[in-house]
Amino acid sequence: IGGVFDKALPLAARLQSALIELRDIMGETESIAESTEVNPARLGEVGERLGVIYMLQKKHSAPSIAQLLALRDEFGQKIGFADDIDERLAAARREYEGLQAQAQALAQQITQTRAKVFPNICAHVTSILSDLGIPNATFRVSHQLLETLTPTGQDGIDFLFSANKGVEAQNIVRVASGGEIARLMLSLKSLAAWTGELPTIIFDEIDTGVSGGVADKMGQIIEELGKVIQVINITHLPQIAAKGSIHYLVYKTETQDAAATQIKKLLPEERITHIAEMLSGQKVTEASIRNAKELLQK
Repeated sequence: IGGVFDKALPLAARLQSALIELRDIMGETESIAESTEVNPARLGEVGERLGVIYMLQKKHSAPSIAQLLALRDEFGQKIGFADDIDERLAAARREYEGLQAQAQALAQQITQTRAKVFPNICAHVTSILSDLGIPNATFRVSHQLLETLTPTGQDGIDFLFSANKGVEAQNIVRVASGGEIARLMLSLKSLAAWTGELPTIIFDEIDTGVSGGVADKMGQIIEELGKVIQVINITHLPQIAAKGSIHYLVYKTETQDAAATQIKKLLPEERITHIAEMLSGQKVTEASIRNAKELLQK
């Protein structure tokens, strides 16, 4: 109302203008009142609805109606996700069965491929074992199909071994001695290396339990492997150490506070000394020096 007063008009004129404005407002208010329908039932519904909204806001810590609506939409999606769970489970089951069939087919192919190479593996290992001083060795691959698939197929594989004639081959874990295990491992690893799939092979004291001529033959096999792939061999046998093209010495140093492992590439003259030590112990003799030179010259 204050907006209708014009300070430039006389007071009476301004009052008259305000009166006209008030009458217009009153008429409009009466018109709205006449057209408004009082509905106690609707009023109760609205009040009840507002009560539910305020309760939901409090329950879900939603400070605004917009956030409450967002929660409603989120819950609706979750309900919809649960409603079609059976359909999605059926689809997942169909996908699983399809993948299972593919895996089964691949496993069968792997089994057939493995079965073809078993004879060659047995022949190779038996030949190497004969060269390594077990002329009557028997080596077989025992194969059976498993009931379930594994990450490597459906094959159960065991290596059976016997070192003597007339003795039934059994699982190598139960019957092979330490020296026989070393020779078996060299035979199998050399076979894997000759496939050309390995850039490097590491033998960690694979010569455990052997000596003399057998050790020398193992060194020859390792030396031949070194012509086609990189071979890192850890050994305490001079017959094998002498066949390497490069010789590293691994040793330990100690202080008052700690111990540390060191590695050193040996010079030719140092190599002679250390191989002589492997032959005769800490006290190097002229004989051990001559033997070390002979081993290196071979």
